[in-house]
Amino acid sequence: MVNLGSHVRDNLTGFEGTAIARITHLYGCVHIAILPKELKDGAPQKERVFDEQRVEVITDSGRQARTPKVELGNTVKDKLTGLTGIVTTWYDEYTSITFVGVTPKELHEGKPIDALYFPEDRIELFDDTKPVVSPSSSATSGSIAGEFSLSTSRLSR
Repeated sequence: MVNLGSHVRDNLTGFEGTAIARITHLYGCVHIAILPKELKDGAPQKERVFDEQRVEVITDSGRQARTPKVELGNTVKDKLTGLTGIVTTWYDEYTSITFVGVTPKELHEGKPIDALYFPEDRIELFDDTKPVVSPSSSATSGSIAGEFSLSTSRLSR
């Protein structure tokens, strides 16, 4: 497990920097956001996200990921808006900010609604029943060195 704050490198591209976030997804995929230390045109560069398996620790000087107050798969409710949905992502940032990705169960105009991110202290447990995850399910997303990841099913179209 990559500790946040550690100096790390992506094994495939050599991209190097500080591990600033750990993003854990409901169906097993874990990503690490890496922020390079070098400035570009006098400004900080944008972080990039990689599958954790690709990330090697150069200097482990960080902290372990926090334990979320709600579990992946729980149904939660946003205290301010009343939106309910399933916890599909846990976003733990090095700066001690934690976000929960909540995916509504409903469709909008026949399409799924993307996860919405809320600060952890803004949500409450609505139902602890979790969706069934088949034993043959595994992390099937492939990271692309960049600001996002795509599932392999979307790549095979």
